[in-house]
Amino acid sequence: MADEMIDVFDDGHNPLGVASKSLAHRIGLWHHSIHCWMYGRQGDGGYLLFQKRGRDKELFPNALDISAAGHYQAGENVEDGVREIAEELRLEVEFQAMRDLGLRTEVAKVGDKVNREFCHVYLLEVPLQSFEFDPDPGEVEGLVQIGVKEGLDLFSGRCNSARAEGIEFVGGEWQRFSSDVDTEWFIPRVDRYYYKMFMLTSLALRGEEDLAV
Repeated sequence: MADEMIDVFDDGHNPLGVASKSLAHRIGLWHHSIHCWMYGRQGDGGYLLFQKRGRDKELFPNALDISAAGHYQAGENVEDGVREIAEELRLEVEFQAMRDLGLRTEVAKVGDKVNREFCHVYLLEVPLQSFEFDPDPGEVEGLVQIGVKEGLDLFSGRCNSARAEGIEFVGGEWQRFSSDVDTEWFIPRVDRYYYKMFMLTSLALRGEEDLAV
């Protein structure tokens, strides 16, 4: 895959120009990304969707991560982030349908890579359950849903596992997937990001309007 070109910035959000994504990660240049968290209603509760990263990914293969996420390419504006959703999950989304939760900054060093991102975080209600999606297997290895109550219990430490149900790409086709997962299944983050997102999803399901990450 060709190295993407992305806009890069200093820590004061002043533009520095354009660089390759690999260079930005190698020397720690700030850049923009989109995090789109998808949730749905089921019975008296709801669920949050997580994608399962590909087994060939350089970082955190097979780990559970944000429903759909990715980098903004050079010259793209915030609204263009819906491209990532279409590419990964084959779901066409209107930008106005997503609830803006604000800007999150992430800094992490993994091996020889330094990742500094301004993350535009959105919440999107979808009518589909995980097994009703048709993701691009070249982008996503699987897609699972975790109940909001179970997710809150897991990431608050009240229990050690939660049930994840959905699909994974095995043997050239999508197959149903179901497993108990613990916190080790997820990409590690320095803060309680996953717990926050289950909390915000719970509030959204109750009809709360004022939400921010």
